[in-house]
Amino acid sequence: MKHMTCRAYVALLALVLAPLLADDAVWDSNFSRGLRGWQLGYSCTLRREGATMFVRLVGPPRDGVAECRSPLLELDGKEQEYELTCTYRTDIEDSHLHGGAWFILYKKDADDKMVGDWTGVILKPSAEWGVATGKIVIPAGTKTFQAGIRVQGREGRVLDVKSVTLRRVR
Repeated sequence: MKHMTCRAYVALLALVLAPLLADDAVWDSNFSRGLRGWQLGYSCTLRREGATMFVRLVGPPRDGVAECRSPLLELDGKEQEYELTCTYRTDIEDSHLHGGAWFILYKKDADDKMVGDWTGVILKPSAEWGVATGKIVIPAGTKTFQAGIRVQGREGRVLDVKSVTLRRVR
């Protein structure tokens, strides 16, 4: 009987704490556990340093684009807000939308057309593993969302990404 009471308390405690510990993570991609749905594109590889696995993007020649794309997220068309967190390092300076080291955000409607303007999260130079975060507002009418880690217009420059997390805020 004593053991049953203890188990009942543990079960009740788990039930009460579950909503407080709920995780709104859409992606929790630590590349040490593999690509987990991410797609490696041109000039992009999965690398290892000791126990750490990461995606390496190297700027291709002639102002090309090195990109690794996230899993596709299907949405209901309502406005939503997310937070993107990335652990990375890069030698690329002067990044901006459509250039350097950044995340491009693909927000598309049911006809596969872009919703709103091109947006992204810019990554600043960091010799050690650093963390970047960005707030992402997905406008009403968006049916699919995907992010691309990019090196654009920077031949030979390197961007390493160890993890990417996307959490729903609202």
